[in-house]
Amino acid sequence: RRFREALERSPREEIERVRGDRIRVLLAETDYNLDQIASLTGYGSGAHLVTAFRRLEGCTPGKYRAKYRDN
Repeated sequence: RRFREALERSPREEIERVRGDRIRVLLAETDYNLDQIASLTGYGSGAHLVTAFRRLEGCTPGKYRAKYRDN
C-alpha cells in the first residue's frame, strides 16, 4: 500500500516499467538478439519479451529497433 501511495503504481507495474526501459535501451544501443535481451531483462524467452514489449510500447521490438536505428 505504501509503495502504491509513493509511486502511484503497483510494485508489478514498476517492475514492468523498469524492464521496459532496459529493453528499449538494449534495442536501441546493441545488436543483441531477442533471446539475449530476454535473458538480460528477466523474460523466459524472446517470444515472451515480444508479447510484453507489444503491450508496453504498442509495437514489436523489431519495429522499435528499426525506428531508433534509422535516426
